[in-house]
Amino acid sequence: MKTNANKDPLLPVAKVCFVFLLSLIVAILVYKEMGLNDDFVNVSPIVAARELHFYDTADGKILITDKNGIEVLVVGAEGGFMRAVLRSLAQERVLMGIGPEEPFELVANRIGVVSIIDHITGRKIDVSSFGKTNAEIFIALLGSPKNAIKKVEG
Repeated sequence: MKTNANKDPLLPVAKVCFVFLLSLIVAILVYKEMGLNDDFVNVSPIVAARELHFYDTADGKILITDKNGIEVLVVGAEGGFMRAVLRSLAQERVLMGIGPEEPFELVANRIGVVSIIDHITGRKIDVSSFGKTNAEIFIALLGSPKNAIKKVEG
């Protein structure tokens, strides 16, 4: 029996990885060409919206105020997901030299997608896409009884 001593043992694994990556690229191209992106989410009517400011406090909490400066909520340790989302949005603002003085807009549409939008940078994060538990703190801000929510008729 003759064996090939020069055969690379990783060659089959490399072939599988190559086929997987090629399949993934083709799937992404097909997905984009078919228009199956999130455009359908953007056409669903907005049912609630609120402009909010988010500030880091000295004790590590997040102070949330409405556009008039009225305190809505202070979030502590339970706001880890919120903190991560806000840091992501604030990073681009910092590069532009803009702070928290301009509000973010929190919106919910008819199909249940909750998003936070930064009109200054044009960024939008659909917080509901990270699961109900992560989105609940943002959803609570839309339903906070302390301040009126701008309801959008439609």
